[in-house]
Amino acid sequence: MKIDFSPYKGMMDHMALQLAIILIIPLIVALFAKWIFVTIKIPNKIAGTLGGLVFILVFLKTLTIVLG
Repeated sequence: MKIDFSPYKGMMDHMALQLAIILIIPLIVALFAKWIFVTIKIPNKIAGTLGGLVFILVFLKTLTIVLG
């Protein structure tokens, strides 16, 4: 027995795109921020913590934009 999910294809594509936007944009921004912090000679442990903080802040902002 096969289940036909074709009526939901548009909705599933939209949800996958939203999930990708919500996760990929903050990840790229946080990696770039960590690279900047390491470039200006901030210790790696502090740069990693700041990068994680940047990820959380950008993630929350992106979440409010996409779902708001």
